Amino acid sequence: MNLHYKAVHYKGYGGRIYNAFQGLPALTRATAIINGEQVAELDLNACHLSLLYNEKCIEMPEGDLYDIGANAGLTRNVL
Repeated sequence: MNLHYKAVHYKGYGGRIYNAFQGLPALTRATAIINGEQVAELDLNACHLSLLYNEKCIEMPEGDLYDIGANAGLTRNVL
């Protein structure tokens, strides 16, 4: 399989990288072997916010970090 990648940039401010591996069925990805070693697929929850909390040495609140209403004690109607 050819695992070349394509970088997509948004107005010169970063972007995403796509490759053929991402389009494979979940079972195929879960059992894939590269250079004789099984691969791991990580699911990072709120990756950038988690990194920011860690960088600032602040304990992360419980729940969905992207739900700013819940974290601020506000309901969706107020937002």
